[in-house]
Amino acid sequence: MQTLFGILLRVVLFAVGLVLAASFAVAFVLVLAVWALRTAWLCLTGRPAAPFVMRFRAADGFRRAYRGSAQPARRSPEADVTDVEAKRIIPR
Repeated sequence: MQTLFGILLRVVLFAVGLVLAASFAVAFVLVLAVWALRTAWLCLTGRPAAPFVMRFRAADGFRRAYRGSAQPARRSPEADVTDVEAKRIIPR
């Protein structure tokens, strides 16, 4: 019984892997087709093909974080609570 379950588990995992690989292949082919259509359109219209570029600078993220914390804090309505009675907490 254990060997049957092991074989069945391997077959199912292999099938899942095949489906995952096929989905990646389909996604790759779709991206490649869109890229080819874009290139063909740019050739037809006579425009130069500019590459897709994503620029990343870590310094911009740090600047944004520091700039956000440099603003003064706003007072919330909860900060105006004045009528509070202290209670002693007794551990059990």
